[in-house]
Amino acid sequence: MTKQKQKKKLTLTPKQEKFCREYYLLCNGTQAAINAGYSKDTAYFIACENLKKLK
Repeated sequence: MTKQKQKKKLTLTPKQEKFCREYYLLCNGTQAAINAGYSKDTAYFIACENLKKLK
């Protein structure tokens, strides 16, 4: 098996992990992003991006 075909271990950043925990508790992506430390101005868009990620 070549190196390209080996599976990479997918890890979340600390902010992404915090976002996941907050989203689980709140069921509100924007507020979860704010509580995870993302900017209030971009929280909605970050929440959308994070919820689309396959990790």
